[in-house]
Amino acid sequence: MNGTTPPSYPQSASAAGPSLTDRTFSGFAWALVITLGGKGMSMAAQVILAAMLAPEQFGLVFWAASIGSFVMVLQHAGVREILVHRHRRFALYANAAFWFSLLLGIVTSVMLACAGVGASLFLGRPELASIMAIQAIGCLVASVSIVHQTRMQIDLRHRELSLHALASTVVVTVLSVVMAWFGAGVYALTVPAVFGTTLATVLSVRAAPLAIRSKLQQRRWRYLAGDSARLLGVGVLNNAAGNAANLVLGFGRDPAAVGIFGMASSLSLQTVNVLTLNLAGVVLPALTRLQGEPERILQAFCRACRALTMVGMPLCFLQAAIAGPVIRLLFKPEWEGAVVCVQLLSLGLGFGVLGGVTTSLLKATGRFGSLLGYTAWYSLTNLCFVGVGVYWGGAQSLATAVMIYYLLLNPIGTWWVARGVGGTWGDVRRIFCPPAFMSGVTFGGAYVLGSLLPAGAWADVARICLITSIGATAYWALARVMMPDTVAELGPRVIGVARRLARRRGSAESRQPIGPDVGA
Repeated sequence: MNGTTPPSYPQSASAAGPSLTDRTFSGFAWALVITLGGKGMSMAAQVILAAMLAPEQFGLVFWAASIGSFVMVLQHAGVREILVHRHRRFALYANAAFWFSLLLGIVTSVMLACAGVGASLFLGRPELASIMAIQAIGCLVASVSIVHQTRMQIDLRHRELSLHALASTVVVTVLSVVMAWFGAGVYALTVPAVFGTTLATVLSVRAAPLAIRSKLQQRRWRYLAGDSARLLGVGVLNNAAGNAANLVLGFGRDPAAVGIFGMASSLSLQTVNVLTLNLAGVVLPALTRLQGEPERILQAFCRACRALTMVGMPLCFLQAAIAGPVIRLLFKPEWEGAVVCVQLLSLGLGFGVLGGVTTSLLKATGRFGSLLGYTAWYSLTNLCFVGVGVYWGGAQSLATAVMIYYLLLNPIGTWWVARGVGGTWGDVRRIFCPPAFMSGVTFGGAYVLGSLLPAGAWADVARICLITSIGATAYWALARVMMPDTVAELGPRVIGVARRLARRRGSAESRQPIGPDVGA
């Protein structure tokens, strides 16, 4: 932003360097390791905050986030995806994209603050106005770094991006706990996010400096706005699908019910967020580099999906199996109602781990119109299931409806997306059926064994250890038989990344500044 000349980054690996597959897996592995640390810290903070704050206070924040999400989607409007898709002409569009993103951030912040005032008057909750005003500040700050982060994503600098996110998580976690301790209430869940966003923005701008000029280059905005309009529609529909449950449940019930379901949704999404968000961010630029080669794109997509379901689905089933003892041990009794919701949502999300990766295929191939139609179908179907769930009853019936939605819609959606590059139902069957069968048999059996133990805190600890150890061991044994190719492909890559981690730790004193080629 200061007019300095940006460093020259390599656009692809050299012939003597690591392959695109190696770099993609390495980037995902680095991001996964770092994100696991951040998620562990966030989970610990969530437990502490749940002991200090009431479900109603969480419900207000979840409610505000759901309302604001429809406005905040304007902040990005697909600028990141468009720049990744046109990565070879990034330098041409970078300056115009920066000012375009900043303008969207300003407009979004004003709209968000106004929406907060309207929501507080309509719903009779004055806190919503101040909560959403704080969100507006964070939205404006985040808009500054969108293009800088996209530059890093194009260059496959996933480890740096993950480290920035981890630093932000540390700040948010510490501030949230401190503010809750001093009685800040709902503001302990909102104000720290602004500081975390500010830190991530500063780090991104310093790590990927761009030659930003005072000239706005408005004529180039139209080349961004065309696809941005479609991606904006996609974002609105995605937010409608992702937040319909909290919104509909909130209008029909008190904030405590929203807090219970929101907490259950947050806990059940931990595994999916760790895997899907990291892999989607890595897969998109990797698939983009294979444009014009549909056979290679299909092979890369199916390999990534099989690896993700083989790892993600058993983790979601394990999450469902140990939800009861974990919540009883870590949360107050008033959160007991979240147990069944976490179990149901986790089982459904086992089939939903491909969400971000699936849409990455459409974005990488430039099928933005198809992405809009695909998202519209998903969102409308989700709204129907949510409406039926709320009509049936409270949070648990809503969780049941959402679980059925994931079980039915995700395999169908994966087939619809994959067929654009030659995918078939056979590919979808190989992606979902083996891990679903293995997860159900192994962790379902381990859950039955764990239920034979008596009640009590120590019995819950034993139950967690029993289910985890037996289920994981049995699953790995079955995976070597039913998915040998995926196991054989992942094994050496995991070992290679582990060795690189060990080498970096052993040579810390001579470590060079982080470069763009994370797989080198």
